[in-house]
Amino acid sequence: MAEIDLDPILVEDATLTIGGDDYSTPVDSAVLTPSSVNPIVHKGINGKKKTRIPKADWTLELSFGQDVTTAKALTLYTFDHEGEVVPFTLEPKDGGPVWSGNVVLVASAIGGGGDGFANATVSLPCDDRPARTGVTP
Repeated sequence: MAEIDLDPILVEDATLTIGGDDYSTPVDSAVLTPSSVNPIVHKGINGKKKTRIPKADWTLELSFGQDVTTAKALTLYTFDHEGEVVPFTLEPKDGGPVWSGNVVLVASAIGGGGDGFANATVSLPCDDRPARTGVTP
């Protein structure tokens, strides 16, 4: 049995583009998340079963600082282009593999509590499973 080593991701030099623009600075968290999938089971009257797992739906989960004054700020971009399908790329580690695909823009929250920076989170649905390119094991 092979012993599998670990080279964990230290997210400090990641890159995120949405619609061709680099949002790596305002975004403090970018996570591609598959949905939970339930197996599809057929059980025949003879007791034999067939089980399949459907493909997961994917979302690009973002947390970011709100900005309502900078041109193309993510807060304004998601609001102005809600419902549009745009390309994205996520490179969690500089020089590592890149995941890419298309997401549907969803407007984010606007505003927040006093005495602090306003942050927002948004879940952008992917139109298909993200593709991985670049470094492979």
